[in-house]
Amino acid sequence: MLLALLAMAYFASGQRFPMGSGGKFPGGLQLGGGQRVSAKDVDCVSPEGRVGRCTTNAECSHTEGIARGRCSEGNNVCCITQKSCGDTITRNNSYYVNPDYPSQFNGSGNCIVTVNRIQQNICQLRLDFLDFDLAPPVGGYCNHDQLIVVGVHGVPVTCGINNGQHMYIDFPQGVNSVPLSIVTTGDQHVRQWEIKVSQIECNSPSIAPSGCFLYYTGASGSFRSFNYDANEEHKGYQMGMNYGICIRRESGFCGIKYTAIAPFEFGAGPDLVDRSATEASCQKDFVLIPNGAVDGRHNGSNKYCGGKFHAEEGQIADSSVFSRIMPFVVYVITDRTPDMKSGRGFSFTWQQTPCTG
Repeated sequence: MLLALLAMAYFASGQRFPMGSGGKFPGGLQLGGGQRVSAKDVDCVSPEGRVGRCTTNAECSHTEGIARGRCSEGNNVCCITQKSCGDTITRNNSYYVNPDYPSQFNGSGNCIVTVNRIQQNICQLRLDFLDFDLAPPVGGYCNHDQLIVVGVHGVPVTCGINNGQHMYIDFPQGVNSVPLSIVTTGDQHVRQWEIKVSQIECNSPSIAPSGCFLYYTGASGSFRSFNYDANEEHKGYQMGMNYGICIRRESGFCGIKYTAIAPFEFGAGPDLVDRSATEASCQKDFVLIPNGAVDGRHNGSNKYCGGKFHAEEGQIADSSVFSRIMPFVVYVITDRTPDMKSGRGFSFTWQQTPCTG
């Protein structure tokens, strides 16, 4: 009980590490093959699964869109909005790509697209990294390539390999455009990016809690740290990260279980590369799970780091960590030094657990 109270006090003290990117989840915009969506300016999905507008071929050409497949019983085309360096995004569900995409890009430059708020009741952007391959961090710092969200406080610079990741970004009050910038340096890395840019209405029925940089729904699923999928040569995570990964509590569930499904290497100094560490041993880089425990019903730890993921200190094998603290949030904290940033990071599944039993 004491540790649970300490954990709650820890968040209430202002050390919750909000990103300034309150998560508001874009309900109805995650797509499967051929699935229609509910957004009022979107009515088709291309054969590749890209969201577009069902319009005439002439109108698609006039707006510099890309016709991909037929819609409206074959009478119109599914028009995809794709933008690159120097362009402005003025439509929902547009795609920010590298020059000559899907070809790769090799060189130096600053590729900026400007996202205009499409209507006044837009509160947030969601960026989905369909393709995202930039130079990796070195010693925790993105010193070669960077994705920068310009003018929005608290959103970290991002680099590395992040296919399938996403992030939520608040549209600042009184601002009607947000520039997205990808800076590339040198020809040592072959880059490629395609980022879906969705605009989310303030009254969306699936708004996520404030402070959620990533947001998930469902009784089970998975998430991982940025650049986790890099190869052995390019592995490593970034310094100066402090964000929340939020999971919506589903009906009938009061707890959650986290399990490492791949190597856990986070904040592992020389003495911790092959064992778990918690609390006082995790001073620089750690994931924070409020009152995590072996069974979720006894007092546990809040901080986790090392070379194994376990609710108890000094263990040489991974084990699931349970928590019954709601809302369900995992905080990711790294300090601003290059120490120990060469670890791969973390890759977890979650499973929500019933209120009874």
